[in-house]
Formats: sequence, structure tokens, C-alpha cells
Amino acid sequence: MPRSLKLLSILWVLSSANAVFAQSRDISAPECLQSLVRAYPDALLHATSDSLYWRNGAVMPFGRLTLPSALGDVSTEEWERFLSQATLRDQMAQCYKHDDSATAPLRHNDPGRIRFEPFFRMMYGATENEVRQNLVPVRWLKNLPNAASTLMVTRINGVNTKLQAVSDELERLPKEFHPYIIQPAGTFKWRVIAGTERLSNHSFAAAIDINLRFTDYWRWDLNKSDRYPFKNRIPMAIVHIFEKHGFIWGGRWYHYDTMHFEYRPELLAKECECED
Repeated sequence: MPRSLKLLSILWVLSSANAVFAQSRDISAPECLQSLVRAYPDALLHATSDSLYWRNGAVMPFGRLTLPSALGDVSTEEWERFLSQATLRDQMAQCYKHDDSATAPLRHNDPGRIRFEPFFRMMYGATENEVRQNLVPVRWLKNLPNAASTLMVTRINGVNTKLQAVSDELERLPKEFHPYIIQPAGTFKWRVIAGTERLSNHSFAAAIDINLRFTDYWRWDLNKSDRYPFKNRIPMAIVHIFEKHGFIWGGRWYHYDTMHFEYRPELLAKECECED
């Protein structure tokens, strides 16, 4: 067995371990699980209520729902521990509400921040070298004088073409929006998320951070009360363009990361929309 697949097998075993949290209602309906297949047709073949079937022959169990119930009573330390052992079903369990305003999410509502790492390793590469093999350039803001730059992202799932489409629309916004999108803080970098051992989505070259100068990030506001009132300075016109092309925004998370966008079209599907 290739080394990368051995690593995936180990991660699957670890993620299937018994969780210490009580189960909550499974809001990942069958139609929502199927949205994964529709979002990534080049990689995924079909899904059942129990498993995800890949075109390369792999079968990945959704696992059981371990999302904590009564999230208001869960500490950030407990939530971070949950994120480290979340299942693929957990990954789909929180709905992503993409409305017209940047509203404060409920405590620990982090749709998209819950990631089952073997899914992304299988999709984009299990190692840094495997990811690098699919990196291609995107000309960011290519028509804005003194603002153009080259960003390296994955070509898998057409992420490069989607990000280029985002850039093309962003550069047509009025000039007052330009300071937020010039000098992006980065795309591909194989690294773990600050304060954790979990790989960042930047490791898979499917994410971008825009201008750090206008960013609000929950870890910069750590406090003894363990409460993180929502902060944001990113205009919603920018957010909507990213979302239009399949990128979710870290500003939709209780643990806000407002410069961060990552390619997760399955969470934007109608089948996964939040109930009113």
C-alpha cells in the first residue's frame, strides 16, 4: 500500500474513535450528503447514507454524528478537541448561512471549519509533494495597475479557474473596495492551523487569505471569559463574489477569520441551506 494511503487509513481509524460528546440531531440530510458528489464530480462517484464512494475506488465512511449538543455549554477547549476528531458526517452537519448581511453566528457555529482531514488528503493530496504536483498560477487582479500578483492554487476541481473568476469580478468593483483585495496574505502553504495539529485548508491549495490589514481573527482576542463577539471589516460585496464561485467565508464562523475564503461548494448547495 502506498505510504500516503497508509496515512489515510490511520487517520480514518483515529477519527472513528468514540467521541466524548453527546450526539445532537443529524441535520445532514441525504440530499445534503449527495451535494458532495455534485460539488466534486471529477473525484466522487456516489454516496449512500453510510459511505462516500470515490472514482479511484476508495470507500470513505461518513461515520456517526458526534457534533456536541447544547453548543452554548461547550467550552472552546472542548470544541477544539471535537474539531480534531470530527467525522465526515460532522463535516456536513452545520449549515452555512449565506445571507445578505454579516450577522453574528451562534456559539460554536463554524460551518466549514469542521473538516474531516482524510477527505481533503484524498481529494487534493496526502502530502505536501502530492499537492504541489497540481499547483497552477492564477493572475490576481491582473487588470489593476500596481495590484496584480500571481497566486498558486490547485487545479483539482477547477479551483484555479474559480479563483480567477473571483479575481475578475473583484477587480470590477468600485475603487473603495480595492484596499481589501490587494496584497493577499496567501494561498498555498502546507501548515497546521495556529494552536492545533490540524492541517489548514491552505495546505491543499484550495484557500486564500485576502489583505491582512483588514482582518479580524478570534485567536487574536483570546480571553478568560471564553466569549468571542463577532467582528468584521470585510464588505459583503466581496464576500458574495467569493460565495458565488463556491468559496465559503471565515466570517460566517463564530470563531471568525474574516480574511479567509476556501473552496467548499457543497456547503453552498440549496440542499444544505439553513432552515429559517
